[in-house]
Amino acid sequence: MRSLKIALAAAMLGIAAVPSTQAATITIQRAPTSSPVMRVPDLKMYLLRLECKSWGTPVEFPSDILLSNTGTMSLAAGTKIHWDMPAPHYQGNYTLTAPLPAGGHVFVYNVIVGGAAAGTLCNANVIN
Repeated sequence: MRSLKIALAAAMLGIAAVPSTQAATITIQRAPTSSPVMRVPDLKMYLLRLECKSWGTPVEFPSDILLSNTGTMSLAAGTKIHWDMPAPHYQGNYTLTAPLPAGGHVFVYNVIVGGAAAGTLCNANVIN
């Protein structure tokens, strides 16, 4: 039973198990490969991800939001972004006036009437 488990494990690893003359030992040989090794070129992943939260002034209950580009691609000037804050419920659209690089952020001023607790998360999506 043990030699069967070893043979199955060896087969899954792509190696051939060849029993030797002694019953308790086996000789492991690598199975020959006929295909050449293929190299995959480096691929650059483009990811669009935006984060949104209340931030700014006044410090405790800001009326501004901070839109952050946490993806790997820049957004062009003129890109329209829809943001939505579930609680308290506020939403709106913002058009980028300048390119927003990956890792960059932009403030949208005076959009939360009465303010929201600093750091309150909201959703943001490109709507172009």
